[in-house]
Amino acid sequence: MKNTEVPLHKNALGDHIIHVEKVNKIFPNGVHALRDFSTNIRRNEVLVIIGPSGSGKSTLLRCINGLEQIDSGIIIVDGIPLDDDKNHRLEIRIEVGMVFQLFNLFPHMTVLANINLAQKRVRKKTTAEATETTMDLLERVGMVDKADSYPGQLSGGQQQRVAIARALAMKPMVMLFDEATSALDPEMIGEVLDVMRNLAKEGMTMVVVTHEMGFAREVSDRVIFMEDGRKVEEAAAAQFFTNPKEERTQQFLSQIL
Repeated sequence: MKNTEVPLHKNALGDHIIHVEKVNKIFPNGVHALRDFSTNIRRNEVLVIIGPSGSGKSTLLRCINGLEQIDSGIIIVDGIPLDDDKNHRLEIRIEVGMVFQLFNLFPHMTVLANINLAQKRVRKKTTAEATETTMDLLERVGMVDKADSYPGQLSGGQQQRVAIARALAMKPMVMLFDEATSALDPEMIGEVLDVMRNLAKEGMTMVVVTHEMGFAREVSDRVIFMEDGRKVEEAAAAQFFTNPKEERTQQFLSQIL
């Protein structure tokens, strides 16, 4: 992956915090997960990405934070190119928080220890400093009373709220949510969506892959519909849900709304 002539300084993209240009990702099994995909994401924007399974939504998020290496194209996050420079990739991973479908909490560590860990190792905080941040975040997600609990003692919704707090503890510029409610029982989905709603209201830049269309209509500024690794349609949320232009988008929405 070689990217050339890309800006290296902070705020090089102006109001856009993420720039994705003609990105391609092909897995070893031959699956072409992203096909010349391009978009820009503004600061403080909530972008929702929807589409059928296998359309490339999760792969896009994993490429943005450097978990997957792209085969061609350009990704720039806050002026930092996601290229072969390990320092660039590390900096982007620190500044871009991600919440996965599965919670990925360390089962042998308490909630407090799970959230403190990266703060101490990556941000070099003392235990006291990390704990102060952690307790503030646990209050935000309604989990203060579970600080000394282990993941196995929590419901799925509670674990996902802890996972969100852990990502926020790094004070990221951007939060990526990869179907954060898909592994939850229906009654637990609401508590996680409430946390995400509050983040949106606070102005957090968010890229959200979700099947929760009510949530998408409520919080998104812009929506992208993907299929077969391509961007089929991209529009402001109000236009997207009330007057989609593409026939494939209309068909998809008619099946899920």
